[in-house]
Amino acid sequence: NGWMNGSPLAIPVAVVAVLVLCVTVNVINGFAVVKLKLPSFIATMATNMIFMGIALTLSMSSTIANLPASFSGFAKGKLFGVIPNLVIVTAIAIAAASLILNRMEFGRRATAVGSNPTAANISGLPVKPTIMQLFILNGIFVGIAVLMTTSGNILPANLSLSLTLLLAV
Repeated sequence: NGWMNGSPLAIPVAVVAVLVLCVTVNVINGFAVVKLKLPSFIATMATNMIFMGIALTLSMSSTIANLPASFSGFAKGKLFGVIPNLVIVTAIAIAAASLILNRMEFGRRATAVGSNPTAANISGLPVKPTIMQLFILNGIFVGIAVLMTTSGNILPANLSLSLTLLLAV
């Protein structure tokens, strides 16, 4: 019984909020890596622990249930009764990532920075802005994954898989 319970805007607002939160967390991670010079893994693990604590506190360590049917079944739904929505969203995400990395100037820059930041810097590439942009892009993809995971009830409510998921990112 949240403050938008029953509102037709509840799901769109929640989707935007999840995406904004994921991007914001990744901007924090990017700041920690670029400005504070923390290793990416350490920055990501630290924010994971902070936000896991916030989530457990806000949810009182209980499972959030009774999500609207229009949201909770999306990931398990099927287009034309045949193609799972999860497959469609995954294919779109893979195509978008492939397009960005293989066909855009940003992808070539990201590959150079990721392969050898020192050489990329000597070549005149904007290393720090590229790293921040990659964290933002990662936030968008993580947000999509969170939405699909939540809507499909794919993972258990406990957070014991958090290290595995963190390592995957």
